Amino acid sequence: MMGTMDALRHHLEWSRSPRLVLTDPRSGCVPDWLADLLVAAGDDGLAGLTAVYRQAERRAHQRENRVLRIRALLAEASVEFERTGVTPAEPLYYVAMQHRLARSATAAHYWIAVLLSRADIAPLYQARLWRELAALHEVDGSYETGLACIKESLAICARHPADGALQAAASQSHLQRSTLLRLSGRYAEARLAIASAQDASGSSPAPFVRGLLALRTAGLDLVIGHLDDAERRYAEAAELFDGVSANNRRYAILRQVTCLRGQGDWDAAATLATRLLDDVADDPYRTGQVLLELAEVEIERRNETGLTLVLDQAAPLLSEGDGVESLRWRTLLARSAVVFHKSDAATVQRARTALGEVLQIASRQGRGDVTRLLMALHTLAELSAVHELPFTSLHATRAAVLAAEIQRIAMTNTEDRWQMKRTREAVYSLAALLHTQHGRHADTAAVLELGKADLIELALGDPVLSLLTENLAPSPPLETQNELAEAVALLTDLTDSLSDITLSARTMPPLPGTAFPPAGFDQSLTIGLIDDERGWTAIRALGSPTATWSSSTVTAPANVSTLLTRLVRSPAPNLRGVSNDTWRQLGRFLIPNELGDSHSGSLLVSPDPRLWGIPWSALPLGERYLVDRGPLTLTPSLLSHSALQQRRPVPPLGSGPVNTHLDDSLCGSELERDALQRWSESTRPRPGLLYITGHASSPESAIGAERLDFDTLSRAHLPEIVILNGCWTGASRPVYGRDPFSLAVGALIGGAKHAIAGSGHIGSEASAHIGSGLLRHLAKGLEVASALRQAQITVRDDHPEAGPLDWGGLVAVG
Repeated sequence: MMGTMDALRHHLEWSRSPRLVLTDPRSGCVPDWLADLLVAAGDDGLAGLTAVYRQAERRAHQRENRVLRIRALLAEASVEFERTGVTPAEPLYYVAMQHRLARSATAAHYWIAVLLSRADIAPLYQARLWRELAALHEVDGSYETGLACIKESLAICARHPADGALQAAASQSHLQRSTLLRLSGRYAEARLAIASAQDASGSSPAPFVRGLLALRTAGLDLVIGHLDDAERRYAEAAELFDGVSANNRRYAILRQVTCLRGQGDWDAAATLATRLLDDVADDPYRTGQVLLELAEVEIERRNETGLTLVLDQAAPLLSEGDGVESLRWRTLLARSAVVFHKSDAATVQRARTALGEVLQIASRQGRGDVTRLLMALHTLAELSAVHELPFTSLHATRAAVLAAEIQRIAMTNTEDRWQMKRTREAVYSLAALLHTQHGRHADTAAVLELGKADLIELALGDPVLSLLTENLAPSPPLETQNELAEAVALLTDLTDSLSDITLSARTMPPLPGTAFPPAGFDQSLTIGLIDDERGWTAIRALGSPTATWSSSTVTAPANVSTLLTRLVRSPAPNLRGVSNDTWRQLGRFLIPNELGDSHSGSLLVSPDPRLWGIPWSALPLGERYLVDRGPLTLTPSLLSHSALQQRRPVPPLGSGPVNTHLDDSLCGSELERDALQRWSESTRPRPGLLYITGHASSPESAIGAERLDFDTLSRAHLPEIVILNGCWTGASRPVYGRDPFSLAVGALIGGAKHAIAGSGHIGSEASAHIGSGLLRHLAKGLEVASALRQAQITVRDDHPEAGPLDWGGLVAVG
């Protein structure tokens, strides 16, 4: 490498001629907006030249002319070095930055190395240069190397805690660290890095720093799925960068396109992207990014022609290289073959080759790009399934599940975990579907249970844990990481030499979890839902402690699909008025035939999180109802139920065996009050009881005059049995990819072993009859689910005019 002295002297003769320096090599002329500087260039010798080049650099920056800006910076550095003998750190630092932004990585690396080799570089520029080097490693995917560079930068800043400029540099280094952590899938650590940047920036950061904070926070929100927050912060960043940083402003607008696309506003996304495409025409890198967003829009629109045009337009910019955008282009190319069911051999082979390149690059040592691996493996599984390559599809989908597990473990922030589940749900759904198709029924059950209620399981495993606490994420088990690496290595070679027969069950990667039917129930049922362009599909896995799992899939008829769509799109869906025919078909859709054919017995159901608003006891089962076959209990997941059973008992609420919060304005409340009085007067041993009635307007809202909500219940010390006799108390918001945090689940976390709660908009008088009957049967010594069942059957048989939500609206949760 040429030394610093030689490098700058190489430019010295050239830098003494302002006309040469300020000539735009693209036009061969000095631009009009620089011509006046030639007149003053002869004054004051070298010092005068320095001033001229500094003015030229500022004007070039304002006009976003990167070529002339680099020329002016180099000339200034050369003259200053000749004049003072001191390494001109500031102009050369900006030279390196401009080369990085122009994607001239070799030149950027050169100038950074030149400067870092000099002993006379001030700490401020040492810290900035290490950050620049980290940014270069971000582009080439060397995330661990980039993080090591940031460590050097922050160490320099830490040695000068009173230096405001260095603390501002520390803020930007923390933000660069957050980006590297985000790209490598460590989202909880990335959020902590942003918080550190905020602290280092002080109480009144400059607009540019505020813009960077908004930009990086938005980036994390976007990848996790907080689209509204991300769009708001990107708009804030774009405004702060206006007139300050054109490059960052363009990027903020680009990501607003991403947010609009994610929110389903494809026309607005396409309009903004097309407008931005004109604005970034001089920047091939940004152009490629905008084209990727347009490609995603065309996939969502199912516009094959438009997608092909955009991908072809982006190919010269992105088909080669190791950057995130190049990996994304390859994955989109493969996705297009899946989405549009392309079957010609050349297209399929091209897609497989593209995915093989993604797997090879994303799994390189030091990169660990779990997000890109997850997407590529999932796409490979889809592609292989469409083209009937069973072993390849199973290997790829199981590897995708391993990647999803690594991603899941890396999240601790409650909201973040909810949102990241959205991207994993598609992986779990496809894996469950493929395992069912290939008769691997126990694996189907295991996949359906993965991540179904991970936060609830965490809370039940540690009763003192607050769900709002944000702890540093644990590292994924090394065994899981090694299993993923082995699976990826096996799948990476996707050339013609790899046929499906090369793979086998023996080489199949293990799944990260298993599902065991609890011993306390005769049968256990776990259910997942898939919603795609073909409609709704249910995947059901049925097992028992004495028999192996069986699994099946069923496609919903049109009227059931309409009902399910209404159920998941409404914040408080009202199922009253559903026709008898639709109700019967819903039962056939959710309940396997084997349950109707089997003898009576207890049943534990782990439903898809979107199905908690259904009165399960009242689902038709042949000529009967589910309640008729035996006691029924719902649970967020089989793991949740096991954690609940193994938990140590906690003291009951208050000093007495029964505590009540009754709303006397509700019809039938006198029935409940009388039953509770008899309960209190009973001399039989009985468990602690909390009985609450009241209005709840929607899932997860507070109940009763005391406005008891999830937080209150989950942090209490509750008795063994909690009865929440009100609308929606057992239902959660039917949000895709979200833990089912109903009030009933809050009671379980708060110490209850059993919760009785409302699945939807239940009738107050009927539920009062059910509640009073439930208390009578509990007083006789019946188990909770059995007591509820007997009360429901009695009310149904005695009041034939009562509908399913009247007599079946309360559910047992445990």
